[in-house]
Amino acid sequence: VGQSALRRFTADAFAHVQSLDAMWLGGQSTGELSRVFARGMRGMNALLRLVVFNIGPTLLETALALWLLGRRYGGAFLAVSLATVSAFVGWSLLVVQRRVALLCAVNDTDNVLFTRLFNALLCNEAVRTNANEDFEVRRYDDSLALAERLAVADVKTVAALNVGQAVCFWGGLGC
Repeated sequence: VGQSALRRFTADAFAHVQSLDAMWLGGQSTGELSRVFARGMRGMNALLRLVVFNIGPTLLETALALWLLGRRYGGAFLAVSLATVSAFVGWSLLVVQRRVALLCAVNDTDNVLFTRLFNALLCNEAVRTNANEDFEVRRYDDSLALAERLAVADVKTVAALNVGQAVCFWGGLGC
């Protein structure tokens, strides 16, 4: 089912690109378009797998575990367990929303890097004719520096997510 949905999504996206105005398509970077298209396919595949194999089963398992804990150990234990799970989910959603914004910047930077590389290789003769090799290298390195800063920020965000989740569980176990 997931692969069929992914195939339909990809085919629909490709049909949409084919239906776009020729002037608009002519003004776009081929390298960037191919990169965005491939990223969209991978993203949709990951989203389908996440929902079907992670979120759905986890919600079911959490509901069953909370029901069993409440039935076996009473309302106070159920309340602490529910508060712990709620804090964990709330913290995770807060940090993930911030990370999504960061990943948008990472993707934009990745598009710029790929486009600059693709265009520099494609137009190598023009770059050499105009003696712009150093200029192109500096522009590419500036983009690499931004990509590096964003990658470090992403690692810090994931670390904050992990620390916050650990604190949520620690607080729940300490009660």
